[in-house]
Amino acid sequence: FESRELEPRFRETDAEADRIIREESLNVGFATAVSGNGALDAFVVFWRSVVLVSRIATLYYGRPGLRGTLLIVKDVALAIAAARVAQTATDWLGKLLPSVLPAFAGSVLLPPIVNGGFNLIMTMKVGHLAKRRCRSFEAWTESEREKSVVEVLAFVASQALMLVTEFVARLGGLVTKGVVAVAGAGVHAVGNAARSIWETVAGWFGARGSPAPA
Repeated sequence: FESRELEPRFRETDAEADRIIREESLNVGFATAVSGNGALDAFVVFWRSVVLVSRIATLYYGRPGLRGTLLIVKDVALAIAAARVAQTATDWLGKLLPSVLPAFAGSVLLPPIVNGGFNLIMTMKVGHLAKRRCRSFEAWTESEREKSVVEVLAFVASQALMLVTEFVARLGGLVTKGVVAVAGAGVHAVGNAARSIWETVAGWFGARGSPAPA
């Protein structure tokens, strides 16, 4: 019944959830790559992860309410903690970087790429665990959670290289645009160029006009 009647009805919703997760993962990667502030990065990842889970819950349930959303956030957080997802993300990034970073070896872009790439992968995992939790046909027991974690980690591993490659290419273009602006306008334009880059990133979060960090 599930495969015949329910799965086809989920296809459009699943595709939209995948689009949201991809968009949010890239945005978190960019934001944490250009911020240069560890405390701000931690807040951005936490805040956007909660927002992402809430968006996915709303997509599948309509209006789950605060209590329903918090229950899903709790289940996803427990799954992440049980799976040691942070350690896995670090391992994956270490394997992915050699294939996407030859042009950035020794570059000032390397630390932002590593930081942003790690947070991008973490956000992907949060999003796909939330998706799996919301569309599960079975009760979210410990057994179902463990099964979902294994399947989500395998799926994200298959997609990570493509998304990290796109992230590196777009980040390089974003920073290059800022450098060109500085070179064309002189040393006094450094602040304006940095502000332009920050406002571009803020715009991805729907926060245009937000003040850039000092």
